Amino acid sequence: MKLGVIGFPQSGKTTIFNAVTGGNAPTTASAGRFEVHTAVVDVPDSRVDKLSAMFKPKKTIYAKVTYADIAGLDSGAAKLGISGSF
Repeated sequence: MKLGVIGFPQSGKTTIFNAVTGGNAPTTASAGRFEVHTAVVDVPDSRVDKLSAMFKPKKTIYAKVTYADIAGLDSGAAKLGISGSF
């Protein structure tokens, strides 16, 4: 699954991104640069652990979620549309 965190500048997107991914992406403004931080997180599931213990596979693979923290949108994005870099 792939999820993107988008919103207005300085609205807490990177803070949420860091909390969900356990990351430490800088929360400072990007000075007008378009930045995207990405992280892949395993989804722990006790059911997978139980099945793995029962059947003893060579490898246990959990579901993964890819999060993307996208730079803040300008206030004019609603009127002008989203730029080509999106």
